[in-house]
Amino acid sequence: MDEKDKKILEELRKDSSQTTRAIAKKTLIPITTVHKRIKKLRDEGIIKHYTIEVDNSKLEKGLGAVIMATLEYDALKKQNISQKELARKISVIEGVEKTFHITGGFDMAIVIRVKDTNELERFINDLKKKFDAIDRTQTMIVLSET
Repeated sequence: MDEKDKKILEELRKDSSQTTRAIAKKTLIPITTVHKRIKKLRDEGIIKHYTIEVDNSKLEKGLGAVIMATLEYDALKKQNISQKELARKISVIEGVEKTFHITGGFDMAIVIRVKDTNELERFINDLKKKFDAIDRTQTMIVLSET
């Protein structure tokens, strides 16, 4: 990956809906080169997918939170699932944006988006009921995003 690829990726990060013509104009790279490099970046798996940024407050999902969780490894063993598999199961629950397997004082971080604190409380209680391997949680509410 060279400087041209980095410039193209930066433009796509800003707005993935840009045309190759717009990217070429902003980066001063010929349009055919931009097109070929984007295809190469996709083929190499550097660009995994394109996404959108949503105004969650308009979707009644205005409260973001990060739930830090410690796991009970004996419970994982009894259920014969790995930490990675548990994260996958959690990641498909409505409201979950991302799960991370992490190091430090916690084993997992779960990023969620819900309507309000009542829904957050329900989510946490349901999470603990559904997954015995979750030992304890610490929740941080997102105050603002940039």
